[in-house]
Amino acid sequence: MQRFALQSTILCLLVTLLTPISTQADITLRGGRIIPGTLIDTGTLGLAIKVLPRGEFAVTRCKYEGGVGGIKATFVDGGWVAINTAMEIEDLAYCVKHCLEFNATKLGLKQVPIANNDDITKHYKSTLSAYIADPAINRAYRRAQTNTLWFYMRHAHLEDRAGTPHHYPLVYVDKFTNGLGLNVNAAYEFSRHKKNEINQQQWIMRQNMQEIKIDTEVAIHMLPTTAFGPDFSLRYAGGSARAIAQLRLQNVQRLMRDNYWRNRYLAILNYAR
Repeated sequence: MQRFALQSTILCLLVTLLTPISTQADITLRGGRIIPGTLIDTGTLGLAIKVLPRGEFAVTRCKYEGGVGGIKATFVDGGWVAINTAMEIEDLAYCVKHCLEFNATKLGLKQVPIANNDDITKHYKSTLSAYIADPAINRAYRRAQTNTLWFYMRHAHLEDRAGTPHHYPLVYVDKFTNGLGLNVNAAYEFSRHKKNEINQQQWIMRQNMQEIKIDTEVAIHMLPTTAFGPDFSLRYAGGSARAIAQLRLQNVQRLMRDNYWRNRYLAILNYAR
């Protein structure tokens, strides 16, 4: 009986510890401002700035994750948002501010005293216009056939009490309260996420490389031989051998593309600030 009572006590303690604790101060921004809500996850976010006619700009954000095919990209703003409007949306304005000011030297963004939000927006627009007008920069973007500038940041995905999602640059998030009521450093949470993602992606790429090696060897053995080695054009292969070799080589190409995009994802993960 005593043993049963002890086991019941331990079980009750575990249930109590593992039960989420409701708190009204889940996310604390730098400077001490509190956003009641929940931190969903941390990760990498891309900010795209599209150059429009007459010195105007539009922005949107893209969340990056590892996924089938190597990388999963999810746009979080539902489309392009005029930069004037974006600067009125708190988390989006923080993203624009962080990316432009982090790249201030590259963009030629000067630190000047600014009175209000409209002046900040005008300052950003004039800086971006001057940057794009530079002949070397303009030629580079024309060669790339794009009118969009991309920036990458570490971010925290939050959800407020109304269930509305928000995406803040990680640099502006100090800490959050987890389900156990414990304060957790947001930068530590991102570091943990980054380590897990790198380990997972590298493991998948190693598995892909093993499969690439096996499929390549099988395909080579099934191909007809020419004076210069295996005939990868498959012109002389016939019947089931041809079909199997083609399937193996197609799988090799698929896995190589998969690894390429996983490496791109890891590059974004490491490059984001």
